[in-house]
Amino acid sequence: MAVPAGRQIRDFVLLAGILVVVLTGANIPAPLYVVYESLFGFKPDLTTLIFGVYAVGALTALLFFGRVSDHLGRRPVLGASLAMIGVSTAVFLTAENVLMLCVARLLSGLAVGLVMASAAAGLTEFAPHGDTHRAAVVSTSASMIGLGLGP
Repeated sequence: MAVPAGRQIRDFVLLAGILVVVLTGANIPAPLYVVYESLFGFKPDLTTLIFGVYAVGALTALLFFGRVSDHLGRRPVLGASLAMIGVSTAVFLTAENVLMLCVARLLSGLAVGLVMASAAAGLTEFAPHGDTHRAAVVSTSASMIGLGLGP
């Protein structure tokens, strides 16, 4: 079943926007680690650990769950990922110790990995005129813009 051109373009833009927003949100806490260090009394080496937890989450999502949206559909996976980002944000806002920061960062990494895989696949599907090169450029650009806006 063919998707109407207007809806196809709308979905393409929406997916690019989701990538920007999620990656921006995932990186907003980064400058706050100096504040967390003083609040919770930990040393900078634990900040490295917290960043590493994020990477573990993102890589786990990409390696083990990257194709889940091919089976379950893009919308359910993106919806679950956005909910996971919301939970991660709530944990960050209520964090009282390093463990809570690690949990928030792990959830954030998992969600980002799922969003990146699902959105990139969706962008390829909804690329105007089947232009997969454009989909790749938009996916990369949206990701970089989101990463840059966060901090």
